[in-house]
Amino acid sequence: MDDLNEDSLWHGLELANQNAHTLLTVAEDASRRHAFGVAVALSILSAEEAAKSLGLATRALSHQPD
Repeated sequence: MDDLNEDSLWHGLELANQNAHTLLTVAEDASRRHAFGVAVALSILSAEEAAKSLGLATRALSHQPD
């Protein structure tokens, strides 16, 4: 894998991690406000972002193309 692709993967990983953290923070706030449906939906989105992060990290570490 060339450096550009690896850099892109790591950048994508960083963004996915930031998205997951932001979604989880908003979900926690929604939960405190008793907006449990919103909290659950945001938690699911956060988990999806975390899964995306894991996939990107796995690809970057294994240097495997799509």
